Amino acid sequence: MKQVFYILLFCTSFTVKAQVFTSQNINLLSRWQAIGESTNSWNKNLYAGVYGWYDTVKNREYAIVGGASGYYFVDVTNKNNPVLCDSVKGNYANAVWRESTTYQHYAYLTSDDANNNFYTVDLQYLPDSVQVISRKHSTIERSHSLFVNNDKLYLGIESHHNGTTLSNKTMSVYSLANPANPTYLRCIEDDYPNNTNNVHDMYVRNDTVYASSSYGGLYIYKYNVTLNKFEIISSLTAYNGAGYNHSSALTPNSQKLVMCDEVPAALPIKIIDVSNPLSPVVDTTFNNNNSGATPHNPYLISNTYLVMSYYRDGIVVYDISDSKHPIRTGYYDSFPDSINCNYCGSWGNYPFLPSGIVLNLDMKYGLFVLDISAAITNLKKTKNDFANKVVLSPNPTTNEVNINVLNAQVTIHNMYGSVVKSITNTGLAISINDLANGVYTVLITTQNNTAIKRLIKQ
Repeated sequence: MKQVFYILLFCTSFTVKAQVFTSQNINLLSRWQAIGESTNSWNKNLYAGVYGWYDTVKNREYAIVGGASGYYFVDVTNKNNPVLCDSVKGNYANAVWRESTTYQHYAYLTSDDANNNFYTVDLQYLPDSVQVISRKHSTIERSHSLFVNNDKLYLGIESHHNGTTLSNKTMSVYSLANPANPTYLRCIEDDYPNNTNNVHDMYVRNDTVYASSSYGGLYIYKYNVTLNKFEIISSLTAYNGAGYNHSSALTPNSQKLVMCDEVPAALPIKIIDVSNPLSPVVDTTFNNNNSGATPHNPYLISNTYLVMSYYRDGIVVYDISDSKHPIRTGYYDSFPDSINCNYCGSWGNYPFLPSGIVLNLDMKYGLFVLDISAAITNLKKTKNDFANKVVLSPNPTTNEVNINVLNAQVTIHNMYGSVVKSITNTGLAISINDLANGVYTVLITTQNNTAIKRLIKQ
């Protein structure tokens, strides 16, 4: 879809060193902005929402950036020189909210602003272009948030079409069996018709949903795939620093949940012990050096390190290995303005690309490509050691491959980026008789580490 809309005629990518962005243990690699992007009509910001996508076939990394006018697809493979590849214009050009996620080589784009729609986009043609599959889904009008887990798409605060009727669903789940056209499965109201707590955002693992339920607090649901229904496991509705429960992230070992309340401003971060999902308990609450800033979106890159988008304080990294005594290990203040605003600065970040770079999106100053390695020194060494130790043998191979890692999740991707085989509990021979001859990308993931390897079937 090589039709970059008119404001992008002025887009460029550049590295900014002269402007004063204070930091500790986090280094700026480059910045990208859509010069000429218009501010939204509510808080006059330019950007909202960032996600990353790794092309396993072409070995390239991309940022999906939300702007007031639409969505931008930026190649960040060269971390020092981000390049705009393509864009998709939104229905409404003054959006406050934009979010995105990916599944295989598809991206799902949404905005909670009225007059916007849910888009499905094919990414496999990048860096040349993206192809819009659908600008209007048969049942999804739009949503506030979205999350992909395994082969399902979860939507928070969905505007839902049911024939000629448009209704609000607090949270819905869709099948991605056909990723080009997600299929509706269930919503919370189907099982709890009296539920009035909108799910502002959710973190999902193996169909266990940690639902940030606005002023209702935290609810933990299980989506029962066999019965196609939601079941409440537990809730946490009264806790220190409670407000508008906004977002959360789960450690890889599923023991701790980091949670943020957005309203009123400056509420503390919470670390919740969810080792027993039936009885979540607050371990601790803490602020960023009492700065008065508001935590917005948390991301966990291991059981140890939390990467927080902290609105006007920018991006902040914490060591939470001792969950009762978190330690700040680094920060990058992407919002240097002296004004005392509550909801400006870093909207979100994406710290999961294989290269280790972190994408931080500031609502005014755009996309920051950051190196946080000095803030996570222990983790970086561990990941490098892990990748070097992972061996696929034989390679090339004809009918089976051995992977020398136990208790890992392995996904094999074809040349189009689609998952053709998924395996757990490795350490034994994996049959690939059903795969065609060719080159495949293999992702090996444990609780704390990920390795990427190439496999040749001949």
